Amino acid sequence: MTLTIVATVLCILSFLYSIREIEKSPIVKGVVVQSEISSGGKHIPIIAYNLPTGGTKRFRSRFSSRPQFYFVGDTVEVLLVGEDF
Repeated sequence: MTLTIVATVLCILSFLYSIREIEKSPIVKGVVVQSEISSGGKHIPIIAYNLPTGGTKRFRSRFSSRPQFYFVGDTVEVLLVGEDF
């Protein structure tokens, strides 16, 4: 019982910490520059955005959909989390 209570409290504290970190993170505009199709037939956008510190970065989104939801040229919001974004 005590272990369950301790685990629950740690989960809640971890959740609150995560929310605080996300609230501090900047949001920038990104552009879908490419779209890939996964082996399961889902569309995965590749997004490029400008870093607040200068330069640009690209990443493969974790969001995939079928039918396609994001198209090349669409503007999306990118939440930059962590020191290295």
